[in-house]
Amino acid sequence: MTTLILPGIGNSGPEHWQSHWERRDPTCRRVLQAEGDAPRCCDWVRTLETAVGSAPGRVLLVAHSSACALVAHWAREYADAWGSTSVNIGPAGHINAASGLGEWPAGYSLLAGLQGA
Repeated sequence: MTTLILPGIGNSGPEHWQSHWERRDPTCRRVLQAEGDAPRCCDWVRTLETAVGSAPGRVLLVAHSSACALVAHWAREYADAWGSTSVNIGPAGHINAASGLGEWPAGYSLLAGLQGA
């Protein structure tokens, strides 16, 4: 399984939980958008499609911030067929590096559960 890390605007810096997970887990691969600070939907979708298409085996998408909108837009015809599940983590705010989550162990446990599914 390949875990694609999809950062939002600004590409999730080194202290962001996505960066922690990428360093921790060799199945994680960051998808870099050409215009990370000024997204264009068609370009971001094309980059996501390329990343999914070139990944070996099954793919797990881990999106943050504006990348959540990207995934929702991209996957809106496939969600039911894939058996996708929405996970609500409650009132955690923006869940970026400034939110104080650090490596976000509870989130990583969700990831591990999805990887094992």
